[in-house]
Amino acid sequence: MKDTIETRIIDSQPLGRGNKEFVTRTINAVKRAKTSETFGEVLRNREVNQKEKLFMRFVKVHRALAAGIAVLMALSLSFTGYAYASGTNPVALIRKLINSGKTVEVEYEGHTFQYGSKHSYSDAAITAYAELNTVADLHFRASNAFQIPKDGIEYVSDPYNTKYVYPWVGTIESVNAQTVRIHKQYIVGDKVEPSKQVDEYIELPKERLNSYKQGEIIDSSALTSGSVVIVYQDAYLEHRIGSSSKPTSITQYFVFGLTHDIASIQEAAQGAKGESDEATTIFEPSWGGATNICLNNGADLCDVDKQGSTNGESLYVFTKSPNQPYNNPDVIPFGEAVLDSSRAAKDLIIRNTHGKITNITNSSIVIKSSSGTLWTLDYSLSNQQSFNKNHKPLSVGDNLVVSVVGSLNDLDNRHFDNQHIYVMQRY
Repeated sequence: MKDTIETRIIDSQPLGRGNKEFVTRTINAVKRAKTSETFGEVLRNREVNQKEKLFMRFVKVHRALAAGIAVLMALSLSFTGYAYASGTNPVALIRKLINSGKTVEVEYEGHTFQYGSKHSYSDAAITAYAELNTVADLHFRASNAFQIPKDGIEYVSDPYNTKYVYPWVGTIESVNAQTVRIHKQYIVGDKVEPSKQVDEYIELPKERLNSYKQGEIIDSSALTSGSVVIVYQDAYLEHRIGSSSKPTSITQYFVFGLTHDIASIQEAAQGAKGESDEATTIFEPSWGGATNICLNNGADLCDVDKQGSTNGESLYVFTKSPNQPYNNPDVIPFGEAVLDSSRAAKDLIIRNTHGKITNITNSSIVIKSSSGTLWTLDYSLSNQQSFNKNHKPLSVGDNLVVSVVGSLNDLDNRHFDNQHIYVMQRY
């Protein structure tokens, strides 16, 4: 299996390597990009035109997440990972300066953070803010990795479940054979729902728990009482491959150990940016380093660096929209976006994969994915001829990255006609 960030999250074990190697490998994988939205803002941005197709809306969310969340990772993995967590003194490495009396700029290891002069952040809060961004990205990657089929089971993120559960911070109370009991103390919000303090105890079942420390997966039994953690709660559909049965709904929890105390985290998560320069809360004005993140959604392993990028050769020459130049113009409508999700179609999702071409006919292409699964993708002779006018003809052994519109009621399907193929690109 290809060594990607996702597979490292799945397969890594706490062997005492710390965070530095993980940070270095991650930073090397990212590409340049810009965005102005934080993790929470990207997830919560749901204002869509009533007539906008749900299919296009999903694609936009896909790309917004791929840019926004990966960018957070790039700035904060290098910002906080080993400098703070390894015990060095961050105060000696942080430099603050006042900009025109309105904003405070914070420089640390080549990165610049900014906040309004009406606010005052401690050094620990600044590094806590970076750690929260790091974990936000790690959660997204872990969630994506969770959907890679394993042991005959695949988990599909339901795009129609629009309820967003905000991550929350707490202290581990106890750990037993079946559950992890956590004292929930703080909810990390955004400009839609501000952060707030809470006081309750929650028991999480170990069978639905993924636990991480310094970017590496650990057994939930290794969690220790008194440790500060942040918890993400996600809804999935569980499907047993080959069963031909409908998937069942589950809730999965992702628990990440933090190196900061709750007081520093609360200070860092004061809220979203204000309207005036003087009132803006802490943020990074110039994001740097993004990668395309593959939303696997239960299909076979797809290429994290290529999925959704514009560097490949699109197998579709003509398009209906100048803003979507790499899509199949004949793909079926995905349904209308409506505020009432109960009125939207609930049986179609986007699934992604990549693999090598094993066979080409006048009507279809067969690829073999990294897991060994064969995908048959209808692709007419006329489409092939149009492609050949501008590119080297397709041949056995070529690498294709594919996004298809699949049905939740038939997750075992690996044969898609032209109207259900959203994107095919050769790399």
